[in-house]
Amino acid sequence: MMNDDTRIHELSKVMMKEPVLIQGLPGLGYVGKVAVDYFIEKLKPKKFAELYSSYLLFPDGNLGINISEDGTYSLPKYVGDAIIGERLKKLGAKLARGGAVTGAAGVILGIGRQRGLQCAGLLGATTGVYPDLEAARAVIQMLTGLVTMPVELKDLDTEIEDMRKKMEKLRRTDLEESKEGEEEKPEEGKDRYIT
Repeated sequence: MMNDDTRIHELSKVMMKEPVLIQGLPGLGYVGKVAVDYFIEKLKPKKFAELYSSYLLFPDGNLGINISEDGTYSLPKYVGDAIIGERLKKLGAKLARGGAVTGAAGVILGIGRQRGLQCAGLLGATTGVYPDLEAARAVIQMLTGLVTMPVELKDLDTEIEDMRKKMEKLRRTDLEESKEGEEEKPEEGKDRYIT
């Protein structure tokens, strides 16, 4: 229980020894959500509290993400702060040189740093167009190495392979349909209407 705008509802009392907070949000490519859902599925943790806050929203009109002219997003693979940056580097992380983490993700990191906690934000590089299982896998692999929490990735690898096959099938179907559309083009100068 913090203030009227933020409250913690405890479902059960727990004694924690070296606790780790893992937050996964349904942002671009659902990377964080996919990663956390996978941890929940594999580790089956017990929920002991819920956080409610009016502050966990994106700022109006600014997601803190640069979007190129062709509509793609450019994100670093991983972002970490200086406190645990060396550990992240040893695990193969690429540390961000600048920028900001905004919205709920930024709030949690900011509160953690204010309270003197070791914090890192792991961001999977994604186009953000569809749920990105590969980016989620990269984040899961990085996180399991960082907090020495082994999680079997075989099921996720199977899902990734299935997704690749589906995407390839969609790509081929789209290509075939675009070729058919070219064959049906009306001749130049002919009327282009349907009666």
